[in-house]
Amino acid sequence: MDLDASRNPPLSPQDDDLREMLRIEFAARWPDSRRGALDAVDRYALLPVGTLLRSLLVLRAALAVGGDLHRVLPAAVGVECLHVGSQVHQDLLRHDDVRHGRVAVHRRFGAERALVAANSLYFRGFGLIGECLDRGATAEQVADATRIQADAGVQATRGLELALELDGNPDPESVEYLRTAKLRTAVLAAACRIGAVLGGATPDQARALAGFGENLGMATHLRTDSKPARAVSAERMAQQYTGRARRKLRRLPVGASRDRLAQLTKLC
Repeated sequence: MDLDASRNPPLSPQDDDLREMLRIEFAARWPDSRRGALDAVDRYALLPVGTLLRSLLVLRAALAVGGDLHRVLPAAVGVECLHVGSQVHQDLLRHDDVRHGRVAVHRRFGAERALVAANSLYFRGFGLIGECLDRGATAEQVADATRIQADAGVQATRGLELALELDGNPDPESVEYLRTAKLRTAVLAAACRIGAVLGGATPDQARALAGFGENLGMATHLRTDSKPARAVSAERMAQQYTGRARRKLRRLPVGASRDRLAQLTKLC
């Protein structure tokens, strides 16, 4: 994809096109030529990029309501920065040595630098959401998007705290487990709502997209977090949440953008 494609994208770009756009954006913001120690740690944590599910949700949600891709692109990068920062913290908490097949950040650079880098990514993430103001988003839209992300971060933190209390092999059908999962995956609902708000969605459209993200998050969590002994029950529930996610999209305008948003359920 051309470097300026985000300014004049196809009316309904393919996911591969969006991922390429995001890869270019990340590489441009964290180039190899930047030699600062903090930049090096941040770049190692961010690149190469992963599935970019949260970023894709921001972009797809905006496109589904007729939003401008160039306007919301910084926010899509920002939510990934916040996600990666939280992963660096979680690896430290859990003493995990590997992340996505590579040595974890704290094992490569040390715990102190990892903490500093994670904090940097948090602040960069919020700054990038604010950058949408320079691309045509209104001050109210940016304020709403910032609040949505902050609220979701608090919920995810509370969910992580509750997860520490759920030891052994929790039942995925238990009230406690489902409450924890909903809190921990609040950021997916937030990504959809952020894209909707910055894309100019109506309140009803924003609620529908947030509901889509919430159910998608539950399905994702059930499929990735379940222990083998609960795999059958978890998969059954994940399918139910996936169906609910797709039904939420019925309140959006019919078109290719809505269909491709629905296809993201295949990533969970």
